[in-house]
Amino acid sequence: MNALVSDQLARFRKIIGGDKFREIFTSATYATRTPHFGMYTGRTPYSGDAKPASNKELAATFRENYLVDQNADADLQRRQLNNINGLKSINKYPARFSENGLEVFIENLEKNIHRPSPYDAELITRFEIQNCPPDIVITNYSMLEYMLMRQREANIWNKTKEWLDASTDNRLLIVLDEAHMYRGSAGGEILIVNMGRSKNGFNVCKKCGGAEVAEPNRNNVYFISQPFRANHAACSHDGTVATGIFLGYEFLSDMFMLDILYDSIKLVSSGNVEDKSILRTAVTTLHETLRKAVSLELDIDYNEINGGWRPRILSGSEPHIEMFFYDNLTSGAGYSSIIGSILDKVLDRARSILTDCACSRSCKNCLDNYWNQRHHQLFDRQLGLQLLDFAQFGKLPDEYNKSTQTEFLVPLQKLISEDGSQKSVAFEIIPALRKKPENNNTMMYLNPYDLTDWLPNTFMTYKNL
Repeated sequence: MNALVSDQLARFRKIIGGDKFREIFTSATYATRTPHFGMYTGRTPYSGDAKPASNKELAATFRENYLVDQNADADLQRRQLNNINGLKSINKYPARFSENGLEVFIENLEKNIHRPSPYDAELITRFEIQNCPPDIVITNYSMLEYMLMRQREANIWNKTKEWLDASTDNRLLIVLDEAHMYRGSAGGEILIVNMGRSKNGFNVCKKCGGAEVAEPNRNNVYFISQPFRANHAACSHDGTVATGIFLGYEFLSDMFMLDILYDSIKLVSSGNVEDKSILRTAVTTLHETLRKAVSLELDIDYNEINGGWRPRILSGSEPHIEMFFYDNLTSGAGYSSIIGSILDKVLDRARSILTDCACSRSCKNCLDNYWNQRHHQLFDRQLGLQLLDFAQFGKLPDEYNKSTQTEFLVPLQKLISEDGSQKSVAFEIIPALRKKPENNNTMMYLNPYDLTDWLPNTFMTYKNL
């Protein structure tokens, strides 16, 4: 667990991270460097490939938290120095060489350099550890599994092998702390299925392997391209096409399922295109928020948890929304299996994500990141919060007051005024997640999307009343 890793990291900083140890070690062994150590977990900055923008952001974070701002006033400098001394007293300050060692590290980050000096005891970033594998790596079992499989960590093992092969006296020592906490995981069976467009499946040629998205009423006419032709004649697909095939992949992993009882009478459902779009936005936003909340609460990398959602509507029963979360690591890393035990904390964290940001719908400070960019246009914090309130407390979205409704109506009123098509029609603005009553000749019911994304359609609906 990451808490144990942090404890061990603090101990190494205290024992071999200081100047006194370096002086004793180098004088006694005539070594030209000090032993290196580093933490390699989901908390180690940062995942993915090294990027200049991320390097500058990390450098700014370290400069703010670990250095005294020489341009600040005396009072602020005193507080910063007290904070630094406090971190050093509990071994929470990075162990770099000399008093300005951390400043050199930050300057190197700003130059996109991830390479420690021979006398830097602690390696801080993943790229320092990948480029210059340390003598001691502190990690957890989940990250160790990733390190053994991923190409970006291959240099760690290649360098270790070279060192082991260099002398028969060299040994690789593995120390297990709190090993009883790792009981392994049998995982659960997860099946991901692609049912094609409108659940018509795919047409697959059993001879050449070519496939196409199935369409209804094709009358046995196929447009399948041959995937591997080489010097062979083109496949005619004559009598070899299986139709309506669902494509799927089954694997083992840990999984957590969250079932939300949904009120399709009072809230939007899949009855029309607009309601379906709003529901998709709300559920996608809440699922992504929960996924981020889980990664923050478990202190793991965002990509170690994946998932999805689906509506579950059975004849004669109330509709449900099922959200599922599973470990990306095959056979599971054990993260998803403990979500249930921290669900209250996850929901509180999700609420903070949805309420603490000041953006209109979503931004990089709350929900947007590189890996979920295909959903950026769907995210809406307000809709996600409305669905969270209903799922957690059964609370329907609050009605808007008159002043808020007046603000929402400004764009529509402007179009009406410019067109000169004023009618004796009243407007009521309701939260987007609520189901709208039917319009009539004297009353028009709208939601915020009607007055922003769908404003032209709303105006035409108004004119046709």
